[in-house]
Amino acid sequence: MNGQLSSQPSSSFSPGTQSAWVDSDGTLHEWYKVMIFVGRDFLGEFSLDPGNQPELGYRRSGVAYYCPFCGEIWGRLIFTDSGGRQKSLEAVTVSCEKHPDQWNIPGSLLAGRLAALLPLLPEAAVRREFRIHSQ
Repeated sequence: MNGQLSSQPSSSFSPGTQSAWVDSDGTLHEWYKVMIFVGRDFLGEFSLDPGNQPELGYRRSGVAYYCPFCGEIWGRLIFTDSGGRQKSLEAVTVSCEKHPDQWNIPGSLLAGRLAALLPLLPEAAVRREFRIHSQ
C-alpha cells in the first residue's frame, strides 16, 4: 500500500511494512525508524509506532537536543516514517554533559517526556545513559 492509510488490524501491522492505519479511536499507526546520534557518534536505531506510545505524547517528530550554555546541538533523535521520509526536528533544551541543568540530567536522551524511550534504546545508548545517570 506504499504510504496509504488502511484499516488493517494491528495484528497484521509490523515494522518494515509500508502502510499506516487508523484505529477505532482515530489514532494513526505507522512504524517509524528512530536513529540516535550524540555529537558525530551513531548510537544505533530502533523502531517505534508513535500511535502506541501515549507516554511519549504520540511523538511524530525527531528531537534536537540544544545546550543553552554552549549553544550546540549535542544530540539528535532522527525519526523517519514508513515511507522513508525524515520528520521535522523539535528543539529540546537540555544541557550537554559539560554544563549544569536545573531540570534534567545533563546530556541525557531521556529528558522531558522521553523517559519512556528507555526500553526501546539500543545497547550503546543504554550504556551511555547508565554512565550519565551514574555520575
